[in-house]
Amino acid sequence: MPQLHRYTAGGTIGGPIIKDKLFGFASYQHTHASDLEIGTSRTAVPFGLTDDRSPAALAAVAFNNWGTSFNSVVAPNPAGSNGPFNIDPVAYALLTAKLPNGQYLFPSANPNFTPTLNFPENVFITQPAYFITDQAVSDLDYLATSKDTLALKYYYQHDPTLAPSGIPLSRVFRSTWMRAARWRALLIRSPSDQLQCRRSIRIHSREGL
Repeated sequence: MPQLHRYTAGGTIGGPIIKDKLFGFASYQHTHASDLEIGTSRTAVPFGLTDDRSPAALAAVAFNNWGTSFNSVVAPNPAGSNGPFNIDPVAYALLTAKLPNGQYLFPSANPNFTPTLNFPENVFITQPAYFITDQAVSDLDYLATSKDTLALKYYYQHDPTLAPSGIPLSRVFRSTWMRAARWRALLIRSPSDQLQCRRSIRIHSREGL
């Protein structure tokens, strides 16, 4: 069962700043969620690919999967060569490349799983996906007169999502965040007669891979 952890913390504060004149309100909420299900991905690699990435081991993997003979040599192949082939340096660099956490860029096959036509993936990568958000709202209400009220409001949200191993596997990193400020001024003369001015500005918004 994929693990899901979530907690939310926050608080509110509000009240008169100047008695019968200026009132303030502020709230903040922080949410942290880690979800193993959406952070799980599967893919297919050559059968028999292990953490032994020596030229000899890779040559054996190629022969066992496709019947193609390779020399245990990392070097460009001569033009017109019909085999046995050398292991291409670019292919070897990719197959031996490692991520910052020490894992291979192309993971090893699961030796305990036999791929089928309906389920060819033999690699299962599990790493929690994280969603962390911070939200804040503030409000100031100023009673200019018994008939006139000025209200100022501000809203902030920051919500990046990180799914290192989410489906599809090629989407290694995804992050979205948004910061916004909004304010509104209301000039209220009576319940049936009010002048309202609004303006909204987006300070920063970005979505990327």
